[in-house]
Amino acid sequence: MIAKLCFCLPVRRNLFLQTLTHFRFNFSILAVSNVSNSNAPSQNLFLHFVTTRFNMSSADAVKMLKFQPSLGRLKTMDKVEQLADMLSRHGCTKDQIANIITTQPSLMTVSVGRLLEPKIQVLIDVGVERENISKILTKSPSILTAKLEILRSNVDFLKTVLPTQDFLLRAIMRNPNILKLSSQKVLKPSVAFWEGFGFRGTELTKFLLLNPRVLTLTSLTPEKLDLISKIGIHKESSGY
Repeated sequence: MIAKLCFCLPVRRNLFLQTLTHFRFNFSILAVSNVSNSNAPSQNLFLHFVTTRFNMSSADAVKMLKFQPSLGRLKTMDKVEQLADMLSRHGCTKDQIANIITTQPSLMTVSVGRLLEPKIQVLIDVGVERENISKILTKSPSILTAKLEILRSNVDFLKTVLPTQDFLLRAIMRNPNILKLSSQKVLKPSVAFWEGFGFRGTELTKFLLLNPRVLTLTSLTPEKLDLISKIGIHKESSGY
C-alpha cells in the first residue's frame, strides 16, 4: 500500500523517503546511546552538530556522549563552537579538532577563554610555533585537561635541566606528555635517579633529548639490574 502511494504521489514520495532516512538516523543514535526521552532533543542537537561540523561518524559522537553525558544536556553549541574556533586559530585542521574532542570530550564543557587559552599560552611562551602547537595538541590532547599550575611548574623545572630553548622545544615536541606530569612526584625524582647513574650536564641533556620518555622512569627493578650485570655491563663503565 505504501509503495503504491509513493509511486502515485512523487512529491509525497520524496518527502516520505527523506523523513524515513532522518528517522532511521535518529533512531540508530538513540538505540546505541540509550538516550532517555527527556534528554533526547538536547542529545540530538549535539549529535547533529558534531557530525555535520566535524564530519564525524555518529558512532564516534555517541561514544563522546557515553563518556561525557553532560554534553547531551547542552542547550546550545556555543562552547563547542568556541573550542573549535580556538583550536582552528592555533593551526588545528578539522580532522585534528575531531581527534582532540573525541579523545577529550570534557573540553567541550569548559570555558575556553578562562581555562584553555592560558594553557596554550604556556606553549607559546616557551616558543612553540603555530604549526607545532597543533601537532602537540593532536599528539597529547590531555595537556588541555592538565592544571595550569602543573604546566607552568614543569616548564620552569625543565628549563633548569635543558639549558637552551632549542633543547626544551625538542624535548616537548618528542614527548609532550612530560608537561602534564607532576614535577615533584615524577620529573624531579626521575632526573635525580638518572643523575645517580652518572648523567650530568651535557650528558644528561643529550640523554633526555634522545628519549624524553625516560623522565617517567624513576626506578630499575632488581631483575633489570641483574640482567644488566649478566650482560657484562658494570656500574663503573661508561656503557652503564
